[in-house]
Amino acid sequence: MPFKWDKSWEIGLEEIDAQHRQLVDIINELGEAMKSRKTIDVIGNVLKELEDYTRKHFAFEEALMRRYGYEGLDAHKPLHVKFVSQLREFRNEAAGGSISIGVKMYNFLGDWLRGHIRGTDTQYAEVIKAKGAK
Repeated sequence: MPFKWDKSWEIGLEEIDAQHRQLVDIINELGEAMKSRKTIDVIGNVLKELEDYTRKHFAFEEALMRRYGYEGLDAHKPLHVKFVSQLREFRNEAAGGSISIGVKMYNFLGDWLRGHIRGTDTQYAEVIKAKGAK
């Protein structure tokens, strides 16, 4: 079942919200590849795209936090590192031919999207919006 963008996921920062929507699109592309039983190579390529885009997104997010002097940046960064590390593990498992990885990975991504965006991203957004971020 694909993830449908939900207004409750918006944190009120235009570029971040657009990037989050792009992440949802890539995750849905991954879900479709798994559902259609695409080859491990195709799934691996989508995972690589997700990892690359996530790195870009996290770098943008962290630069924004730094620019607005967000005090929680040092606590937020390890969450990003852990997420990218988990994506890499999933990619390695998929490359190794693990069939069971699909559901586990898709559930992880959905839980992360909902929890991270509604949780820590909403927290930092409120602080930096009060300092003028849009």
